[in-house]
Amino acid sequence: MKRIYIFFLFTIFIISCDSNQRIEMSKYDYLGIEELKMTALIDSIHFQRTPSFHGMGIVYLDVINSNQKDYDPIKYQSNYLIRIKKSKAELYIATGTLQVGDTIKINLPNESLTYYSSVKNEFIEFKPAIYNSSFFKFIERKGYQKL
Repeated sequence: MKRIYIFFLFTIFIISCDSNQRIEMSKYDYLGIEELKMTALIDSIHFQRTPSFHGMGIVYLDVINSNQKDYDPIKYQSNYLIRIKKSKAELYIATGTLQVGDTIKINLPNESLTYYSSVKNEFIEFKPAIYNSSFFKFIERKGYQKL
């Protein structure tokens, strides 16, 4: 009887310890990229018109310069701000006034993202927020990520 009880507890423990579980980051938790400074050119933008994601999209970037060459948290985080691979990056932000050809500057030590909006004819600066994991489940399921 004792062995059955131990076996039952062990089985429950193994099932509950799913190794594929990823942590959801809070809105301004830049884990792994706290010191990221990057300048990049917008190559293309993928925006899905769905009211549940409030204008969120994927901004595909050609990296001009960066102090971090690679960053891919997809295996251990369920949501993230950016993925970087060599000279390419995917930025997950609201795409509102962004256009192909705009230059983006990311300075996470100062918690800022700046770009020149050719739509508004002005520089826009804001604190980049990490969107919730439902958006990332959607884009992963649809296969929108290129990196």
